[in-house]
Amino acid sequence: MGRYSWFVFTNCTPGDDAEFNDWYDNVHVPDLLKVPGVVACSRSSLAAPQMGNADGTLFMCGTEEIGAKYQYVACYSIESDDPRAVLEDILSRSGTEDMLMTDTLADAYTILFQDRTA
Repeated sequence: MGRYSWFVFTNCTPGDDAEFNDWYDNVHVPDLLKVPGVVACSRSSLAAPQMGNADGTLFMCGTEEIGAKYQYVACYSIESDDPRAVLEDILSRSGTEDMLMTDTLADAYTILFQDRTA
């Protein structure tokens, strides 16, 4: 069985952080954990100290210097022999009674990685 990490980067509508995070933590994550193959989720928000890279030299900086575009990230652990089917299942549920969405979600970007650890 393959193991994957699905990262979902998000922003909420301005001023709606509390409502967005309540929906994400108490509605969206539980809905996603009902999808076969989605086994865990952790969420984080953007931290102020960052590390930048200029011409191969690392330096400490803030979020503006690295061009951070998203305030939040969720990492979903997926275990499946067919990760495409898991993502298609999520897509088919999105916006239905099985996976209610919110108007406070302003922007999202997702990317799937295959785990390389044993």
